[in-house]
Amino acid sequence: MLRKMIIAALVFAPALSLAAQEGTAATERGASGRPGYAGQFKRADADGNGLLSRAEAEKGAPRLAREFDSIDTNRDGQIAPDEMRAWRKAKHAERRARREAARTRFD
Repeated sequence: MLRKMIIAALVFAPALSLAAQEGTAATERGASGRPGYAGQFKRADADGNGLLSRAEAEKGAPRLAREFDSIDTNRDGQIAPDEMRAWRKAKHAERRARREAARTRFD
């Protein structure tokens, strides 16, 4: 009995470790499996100060760099996480409104 438990532990321990690592990585990916904005933000923040300068965005997060002026609402030249969340929330609301408008157009 003890032998079976040890074998099971040896078999499942690496799988559980891999699953835990995948779970952490998944929080930085979008629904498509590509890096999401949170993951891009984190990787592009070269100096680790929690803010993203235009230069950091251009170098490490081209998708964010294209929208930099839209995201940087206080115009301080840096994107803060709260600005990022607000921008994403507004983008989601825009998409939702367009979908709803398209649905009601054919009713």
